[in-house]
Amino acid sequence: MKCRSKDSMFEAISKLYNSLPKESLKSFTSDRGKEFACYNEVEKLGIDFYFFDPYSAWERGSNENSNGC
Repeated sequence: MKCRSKDSMFEAISKLYNSLPKESLKSFTSDRGKEFACYNEVEKLGIDFYFFDPYSAWERGSNENSNGC
């Protein structure tokens, strides 16, 4: 991604969407970072978009486990 803007994030999600079979992307779940302000555009692609609750790391265990150094 070029930067952490909603446009850059949507561009990255669009590339992913166009490179995979449509049935493989059913939903996205993310934190509340500013780059995910593109959630309306993602939902227009037919992908459900969910947000984690603030300060609830246990809701995103697989993400936290893969964020190693």
